[in-house]
Amino acid sequence: MAQTISEISSASQEQASGIDQVNKAVAQMDEVVQQNASLVEEAAATSENLSGEAEEMQRLMGSFKVDMTKISSDRGKMNAGNFNKAKTVTKEKQENIVQAAPVQAAQTVAANKQEADKPTDDFAEF
Repeated sequence: MAQTISEISSASQEQASGIDQVNKAVAQMDEVVQQNASLVEEAAATSENLSGEAEEMQRLMGSFKVDMTKISSDRGKMNAGNFNKAKTVTKEKQENIVQAAPVQAAQTVAANKQEADKPTDDFAEF
């Protein structure tokens, strides 16, 4: 009888130890789930921020004008393998381009500012 009680006591201790291990594993899983949820929230916030920055970049890039017909024409030349036939830009043309670019950019910025400064009917002055 004493031996049976001893075996029951030993089995109870093993069960208690097993239950304790299960509780620790569940607690660790809960911690990992909470960390993952935090990372998901952080990723969502970062994604939203990046989306806003991309929209701002598109807005800023909208002030630049690109001649798409020239780009398409140049791509066609490259795709056809006519790399040697491409026009070379002389040193003089390069200097003209470099000198003209800031002036054109300044003109574009000034035109955009004038457009933005125009009064609209959307707001009423008080």
